[in-house]
Amino acid sequence: AAITSLIGLLSDYIVSAIEGAALQLHVPLPFLVVILLPVVNNASEHSVAIVFAWKNKLDVTMGIVLGSSTQIFCLILPWAVLLGWALGSPMDLDMKPFEGGVILATVLLVFMTTYSGAAHWLHGCALLVAYVAIAAAFWCHSDPDLEGQWGSRRL
Repeated sequence: AAITSLIGLLSDYIVSAIEGAALQLHVPLPFLVVILLPVVNNASEHSVAIVFAWKNKLDVTMGIVLGSSTQIFCLILPWAVLLGWALGSPMDLDMKPFEGGVILATVLLVFMTTYSGAAHWLHGCALLVAYVAIAAAFWCHSDPDLEGQWGSRRL
């Protein structure tokens, strides 16, 4: 519980400092928000999933990993939109084609790797490669809405 609380405090610090870090480090804001922030924010969940996977408890591991993603996408995100609407802060789910395509490709890849119900190390490698490819895409992608404010970084 102490480690989870510490990670929560560190996550709050990261969220408050992320815009300044993006400017100072010349890292695209979408990369930090979509790739780096979730990894740091869910570090305790990831570590528990790794421990259960190491102990060959695949059903628990899949429950942790897929359950967390499903909760965020189906519960937290819509509540954040409603809360933003109630507070007068604009937030919507109007995703651009790039972000929508990434979500669609991710859902399809996870479906294809979990559909059979059997696990293979190559499935895990495919998901890791996809994560690295998505990270690289968010690093190189230039968002016209943010370009004037944050700039874009091309390789």
